[in-house]
Parts: sequence; C-alpha cells; structure tokens
Amino acid sequence: MIILGSLLIFIIGINTPTGISKKVISPKQEIFKREPSEINSFLINDDFCLDPLEIKFLYFVVKNENKCLTTDDVNNLIFSNKMTVPNLRQRRHILIKELNIKLFMISNIRESIVRVASEVDKRRIIYCLSGEAKTNNKLLDFIDSSCEQYSHSA
Repeated sequence: MIILGSLLIFIIGINTPTGISKKVISPKQEIFKREPSEINSFLINDDFCLDPLEIKFLYFVVKNENKCLTTDDVNNLIFSNKMTVPNLRQRRHILIKELNIKLFMISNIRESIVRVASEVDKRRIIYCLSGEAKTNNKLLDFIDSSCEQYSHSA
C-alpha cells in the first residue's frame, strides 16, 4: 500500500511540467495581475452584479452624509443580531473584501472601501469610501444605479 501511494505521488509529480505541483492563485491575485483594459473587457457583461448585501452596504454608505459607516452600523444594517462577534467580524471582512474586488474591476481603484480607525477609540473601525472613489465618476454612477435599484425594492 505504501509503495502504491508513493508511486501515485511520483506519477502526479511527473505529469506537471516542472515535476512540482502548481501554485494556486486566488481570484483576487488573478484580477490584480490583469491590465486595466483587460479588466474592463472582462467585467462589462450581463453576468456581473453586486450581491444584495453589497448593494445595501453601498446604499447606506452613500446615503450617509460623511460617506462612512461604523462597525456597529454595518452589523445592525446588514447582519443578523443572532451572530457571534467572531462570525460578524468574518462576514464584515468578506463583504468589504469582495466589494473592493468588484469595485476595483469597475474603477481600477484597489481599495474603494477603506477601513479607518475611529478618532475617539482607535480600536473601532469606520468604513468609508476612499478619497479616490469619491471623485471617480464611473464608480459613483455605478453605485448610484445599484443603489437606485435597492431604494426601489426597500
């Protein structure tokens, strides 16, 4: 049995060009490696859309006068109160990460949603549109059209 397992590993190693398995590249790494022209052609299709939670998050960020939401705001607006604190943290992280990737594909701004430490309590995080994102007309038009769909359904 050990010989069979070793033989199988040896055969798999031979089948790759270098004899070593390939490194797995995450979708985020793949997107950031693309040229801006490639990204725009990749992204402009009917299949591209935001998740309802992402739209809701953007709606409340844009609706807010200073274009920012606190961690508590995000938790109350988007997620269930029945979740544990670590689960809420993980879901917030995934939401912001995925939203930044999608907004990057539209605007070529790597971090459209930034995490800023609160001035009152440095342990608290505030989620804001970046300065570059606030001035990018293409991104703002996309956010407005997405939020318009949300405001009609809310």
